[in-house]
Amino acid sequence: MTTYTEEWVTAQARSAYAHGQASFTVRPERTALLVIDMQDEFVRPGWSPYWVPAATRMAPRLRTLVEQCRALSVPVVWTVFDDTHLGLDRPYALQHLPHAGTGWRRPGPAGVWEPMGRRSDEVLIRKPSYGAFYDTPLDTILRNLGRDTVVVTGTLTN
Repeated sequence: MTTYTEEWVTAQARSAYAHGQASFTVRPERTALLVIDMQDEFVRPGWSPYWVPAATRMAPRLRTLVEQCRALSVPVVWTVFDDTHLGLDRPYALQHLPHAGTGWRRPGPAGVWEPMGRRSDEVLIRKPSYGAFYDTPLDTILRNLGRDTVVVTGTLTN
């Protein structure tokens, strides 16, 4: 009987990529780039207790990907986790997360971290929870753009 360890799974994935078995064609005319939560409180160094240093480190590479998508006419859709509807539209469980008790509050509406270069002609979805696919207009936006392939990137995308 095979034991499915982390090493086994990783080896299977590496082999599939190495032999072209884990790839598929991405058609720019059907694709959108979804950039999750690259906002001040998660990316701006030292600005909040929610800072994710790995997000700050990867931001320059992500900015390059954004620019490449724009060059290919791939729409870029941004999300931010924001205070919406006095918090009444948030899942009840969010108040029980470990960081909820820090007392830190965003001084104004959430925005994409300025160095990311979000343009005013790009969609910005203000999410009431961490999930971009939960209780947001994302599905409608993608359908209206005629996009059925989504490249997901950003921070806290798990």
